[in-house]
Amino acid sequence: MIGFALLAASIGFLLGFARFRVLVLLPAFLVLLISLVLFSVTADLGGWRTAYAGILGTIGLQAGYLLAVLERAVRQNNVASAKSSSFGLSRFI
Repeated sequence: MIGFALLAASIGFLLGFARFRVLVLLPAFLVLLISLVLFSVTADLGGWRTAYAGILGTIGLQAGYLLAVLERAVRQNNVASAKSSSFGLSRFI
């Protein structure tokens, strides 16, 4: 289940890093839940383990997306501050 949550977080990070809107998470949740149900049927997991994996996957998907958006915002802020602070230094470098 931890691997499933890490995979969901990675997919969420890629969706956020690719500059998709937050509404792309709705189809991602749908695919996540369908794959989780199919996996739980084939692995013969109980209802509680399936619910636990679904909660972990959903939180992982959201956390990955949020981390990618925050990383992109921090990167843009650092680029903007680096351009303003290096005024005139490009002549000497």
